[in-house]
Parts: sequence; structure tokens; C-alpha cells
Amino acid sequence: MEEEKYLYGTKSEGYLEPFYFCSPDSPMKLKQYIEGALGYSVSYENYYDKTISRGLALAFLADQGMWEEVIEKYSGSDLSVQSNIYDYLFRKMTEAERVDNARAISEKLLAAIQENDESGQYQDQIDIIKFYLSCLQ
Repeated sequence: MEEEKYLYGTKSEGYLEPFYFCSPDSPMKLKQYIEGALGYSVSYENYYDKTISRGLALAFLADQGMWEEVIEKYSGSDLSVQSNIYDYLFRKMTEAERVDNARAISEKLLAAIQENDESGQYQDQIDIIKFYLSCLQ
């Protein structure tokens, strides 16, 4: 397909990796053209943050009601991603009456913090998770 030559990034299920259309040439070639026309170099800084990107992808899946995919992708994500998106997912799941899913991600995050948070970075979240779990009973 002709359009595929203009696709850049990594195609993945659930939009978990950057993947975009850019035409008439690659993003870096377009940057060269623009710099040539301007007569000076344009600073390029990639603000891509994997934690934020994965969290947004999980939020998108939740917004679409794709609960099995949310649980699967959430479970396979880093602790930073799980922590970052937990509150949003918990609320979306309870609003959708997916209490078992809300409990599952709560217990998953609690276990991950207890097992992997050597620096203590996520310890404050334990009380929030326990409070949310108490609301489910």
C-alpha cells in the first residue's frame, strides 16, 4: 500500500507505542527541509515519556470499555505506569460496575509496590489503595 511508506514509529495493539503518519517525507527529512529554508538549525527535543504514553493508552482502552485489554496491559506495565494511571482506572471500572476489575488492579498495584518499591517512592499510595479497596466492600 502506498500510504504505508509514510508510517513511522512502532505499530502496536492498543496504541501503546508512538505510531504516526507523516507525508511527503520522513519527520527527520522534513526537519532538514525546514532548517534549510530557515537558514538555521532547529533544536529537537523528544518529550516522549513512556510512563505517560502507556498510561494514556490504558486510559483510552478503558474509555472504549476494552476491560480485558486494560487488565492485560496494566498487569504487564511497569510499576511507574501502574501507579500513574491507577486512580483513573479504578474510578472508570467502578463507574462501569466492574468491581472485580477494580479490585484486581488494586491488589496488583499493592503487591507490586510491596515487592518492588525499594526506594519507597510509592509508599504513600498504599493508603490510597487500601482506602479504595475498603470502598468496594
